[in-house]
Amino acid sequence: TAFIDHGKPPTTDAPESDSEPATPEERSPEPDSRLFFTPKKSLDVRKQLNTIVRDLRTVATKAGKALDEKNIENAALKHKISHLQAELESQKPYSKKRVKVSGPEKLATMEAIIEAQKASELPPRRRRAPQPTIEPNLIEEAREQIEHGLRQLHEQIDE
Repeated sequence: TAFIDHGKPPTTDAPESDSEPATPEERSPEPDSRLFFTPKKSLDVRKQLNTIVRDLRTVATKAGKALDEKNIENAALKHKISHLQAELESQKPYSKKRVKVSGPEKLATMEAIIEAQKASELPPRRRRAPQPTIEPNLIEEAREQIEHGLRQLHEQIDE
């Protein structure tokens, strides 16, 4: 609470009848119970400025400007990310399906075209790669190397 400027209390002296009416002195607003909370934008910083002495107002104003600049930068980066994601999505490969044409007509029916469009929207089926065959000798060699490494570790620990 060392940074709170409560202002001067209003004077209780009655104004003299000969002088013009005096304007009451401006009081700073009452301090908020949440004096120091994390500001999210410059408006929050400005609200806190009303309860902080003048020496700190410059620092708080600069902090508010920095928050606004970061918010603008974040919004621009989010827009760029969404644009790049949409571009990436548009470049994904898709499969085209052949339209089935009935024998003598040589023209495709609407049902066949719609069926082919729906089939092309599905993700392409992946082909399974043949599983590599591992020779039993390689497995045995790998097992021996692992056991040898474990023996060396145990010897180092025991020393």
